[in-house]
Amino acid sequence: MKDKALADGQTDPFLPIIAQTIEEVRGYVATYAGDAFIPSDTDTVPARLKAATIAVIANRVALRLPVNLADEATTTGRRAKADAAVRLFEKVMTGDYNITGTNFGGSYGGQPKMTF
Repeated sequence: MKDKALADGQTDPFLPIIAQTIEEVRGYVATYAGDAFIPSDTDTVPARLKAATIAVIANRVALRLPVNLADEATTTGRRAKADAAVRLFEKVMTGDYNITGTNFGGSYGGQPKMTF
C-alpha cells in the first residue's frame, strides 16, 4: 500500500503526519491547561487522549491512499472516529473533558510514550 500511496520521488508522509497530529493534540491541551500538562517530550500526549490521537492519525494516513483501497464502510467508520476524536480535543480545550491527573507517557507516570 505504501508504494501505491507515494508518487515517484515522494517521501513517506507517515512520520510527519504523526508529528503534526501530536503537536495539534498538545496544542488543544495547552490552550486549556497551559504548560502544566505539557511535558518537554514533544512526542507525548496525555494517556486519556492516545486512542483519539491514533484515530486522527489513522484517518490522515488513510487519506493518502487511493480511494479504492478501502471500502466505504471502513472509510466512513474511520472518519467518524477521527471526527469524534476532534470533538473530544475541543472539549479538552474548553475544559469540558478533564485530563487533570492523567499521566503522560514516558517519565510522566510510567505510561508508554506514543512513539512510532
